[in-house]
Amino acid sequence: MARNDSFSQYNIDTIGIGAMEDGGLTDADADVTVTIVRESDNTTVVSAEVATHDGTGLYSYILVPSKVTSIKGTYAATWEYQVGGDDRAFVYTFDVVDPQPFFDGLNQAQKQMVENVYHHVSDGFDSTVGGPYLWEMPQSRFNFETVAKLMVVDAMTYLNFGPPKAFMPPYQVGNDVPHPFPGDWYGMLERATVFELYKHLATSYLEIPAPVGVDVAYLDRREYYDKWMRRAEIEKEELDHMVKMIKRERSKLGVKSRSMLLAGGIFPVSYLNPARPRWPYVLTRFY
Repeated sequence: MARNDSFSQYNIDTIGIGAMEDGGLTDADADVTVTIVRESDNTTVVSAEVATHDGTGLYSYILVPSKVTSIKGTYAATWEYQVGGDDRAFVYTFDVVDPQPFFDGLNQAQKQMVENVYHHVSDGFDSTVGGPYLWEMPQSRFNFETVAKLMVVDAMTYLNFGPPKAFMPPYQVGNDVPHPFPGDWYGMLERATVFELYKHLATSYLEIPAPVGVDVAYLDRREYYDKWMRRAEIEKEELDHMVKMIKRERSKLGVKSRSMLLAGGIFPVSYLNPARPRWPYVLTRFY
């Protein structure tokens, strides 16, 4: 299921574009203007305001609560400019949603990973719009924040304290964290988040009531638990190999054997602390 970029309600965030011409970033002839319309009531909240020029072909605009982020909904930002005297227009659609503390606390590269993981299941065909059945449930809140929380809490706990040894101090993801997760290990972090996502989806099918004494047709989704768990096991096998290789070969980067043995189990101490935000340049392309 396609999903727009999202910004938390009342946050101050930034959107941007990279003006692409013939495969390269190119400055506009003059100013680049931004017009933003709230789609629910077709209200123009920003009218042809001049964007900030950040570098060759790069332009940005700050979203503020007084104009945009105070009201939840879907917005369309239209960027207009000229290159070589020819008009250019690019429309970027985004959503203003409930606060997303875990997602907002990630840096830009980590937010891209969240999107990558989300799209592991977003193009399935179980529901009428594509993707897992969860999207059809009115009370569902399955979104980037769900995946971000799985990354910050579950995936990092698994990577930090999985065998053969624990990382001490534990690595963290987010902006300005005391012990950041190494950027060149992001492939492993993404795989760990996918593994946790599949487990999360499996638990969604644990409690599905079956009609008893009633002869009616219904969609039996109970076997989806086993299917998602089997898929998670495949991810786990590959993930465990990555974790063991890194911890054995790169122990000098923080793997230590300190732990506390209680009743036959190892219980290391964890601390996780999400931090704050990002913003992307959305690339326009004209050839």
